Amino acid sequence: CVGMMTSCGDSKEEPIKNEEQQTEGAQSEQQGATQPEDMGQVADGVSYQWQEITFSMPQKWADNCVILEVEQGVEVYQKKSYEKAEGMGYLFGIIRSDDWMNYGTGEQMIAYTEDGTMYYLMRPIDMPADVEDEKTLAEYTTMTEQISQIACSVQIDAQGVHYDAQQFMIPFSSIKPIDEENLALLSDNELWIARNEIYARHGRVFKNTYLQSYFDSCSWYLAEEGKTEVLESELSEVERENLEKIVAAEKNFLAQYPYPKEYKTNTM
Repeated sequence: CVGMMTSCGDSKEEPIKNEEQQTEGAQSEQQGATQPEDMGQVADGVSYQWQEITFSMPQKWADNCVILEVEQGVEVYQKKSYEKAEGMGYLFGIIRSDDWMNYGTGEQMIAYTEDGTMYYLMRPIDMPADVEDEKTLAEYTTMTEQISQIACSVQIDAQGVHYDAQQFMIPFSSIKPIDEENLALLSDNELWIARNEIYARHGRVFKNTYLQSYFDSCSWYLAEEGKTEVLESELSEVERENLEKIVAAEKNFLAQYPYPKEYKTNTM
C-alpha cells in the first residue's frame, strides 16, 4: 500500500406514548472466470496508522492497495483499479467526524468518544472497480468481503473511547446534543428505542417485554433490580434536552403518519 505499513499486533418519563406502546408500522459467478488469489487474514496482516487511528489489513493487501490520507482520515483503494483511473477501486475509508451521520447507506459508526468525537467506516454504494478485467474484478470482490474484519480491528488512541456504537440507536445521546435534522430521518420505532435507551443507560427496568429483551441484548446495559423509573434529577442537562427533541420528533412523525390508518371498503 501507499503509506506507512508496520507489523500488526492487536426524570421521569413523559412520552407521547408510554414505554409499553410499541409503534405499528413499520452477479452470479461467470463460468470460467479467473479466481482471485486468497488475500489472507487480518490477524496475520499489517497495520496502518493515521494520527490516533490504527487498523489492520491482510498481509497480501500491502501490495494490492493504495492508501490516501485525507483531511478527516484515510481512504483505501484497490491498486489495480486505481492505476487504471484515479479514484477507481475505492474499498473503504475510516474517518473522524464531529457530526452524526446516523447510519446512512455506506456509513457505519465503529467508535465514539465521551467528548462526542465519532469514527466511521465508509463503504461505496456501487462497484467502483475495473469491471472490464475479470481478474481485477474478482480480486476487488474478495477484498470487499474482508472489510468487516478490518473494521473490527480499528483501535482509537484517545480518552473515553467506546466500540459499542452498533448497539445504540443514538450512541452519544447522553453526552452530546442531538441534531433535530438527523432525528427526522428516524422511524417511529427507532425514535421510541432512542428515547428509552437514555433511561436504559441509567439502569431502568422496563415493563414492556420487547424493550426489556432489546436492552438485555446490549452489552452496556446494566439493569438495577426494581428500578422502573428514572428521576429527572438523575438525568444530565444534555439528556433532558435530547429527550425533549426526541419526543418532539415522535409527535412530528405521528402527525405525518397517523396510526391506525382507516380505509373505506369497496374503494380503490
